[in-house]
Amino acid sequence: MQKLTLNNVTLGGNISSGVTLKTVQGIECATFNLAIEDGMKEKPHTTQIPCFASHELATTINKWFAKHDRILVTGALKTGSVTGKATEQLHVVVQKVHLVESPERGAISLPTTRTGTRSPADPILLDTQE
Repeated sequence: MQKLTLNNVTLGGNISSGVTLKTVQGIECATFNLAIEDGMKEKPHTTQIPCFASHELATTINKWFAKHDRILVTGALKTGSVTGKATEQLHVVVQKVHLVESPERGAISLPTTRTGTRSPADPILLDTQE
């Protein structure tokens, strides 16, 4: 019997920290936190999910996304150290991202949504629809 493995997650929330772009061994890497509210009115709770993107997707996120932007992120869950800390934590390796709404730009209509798509084994592919 073959093992069933599926590691795909789609999350929606607000960028709660600014996007940090660094070059590590010649590869552009972007990190940010995604704040996801649970929607409970009595005892609201926000979960902070660390997110990581690399290559051209990292530079695209750094260029087009900012703190407080509402986004959708699709990627894979992974444990490890994203920020260089000794402790491991669960984070999302971003494969695709959509800008839903920006406080500065308002709601984004579908024709102006910027996305980046990445398959783990493939190079970065960027789709820009205007």
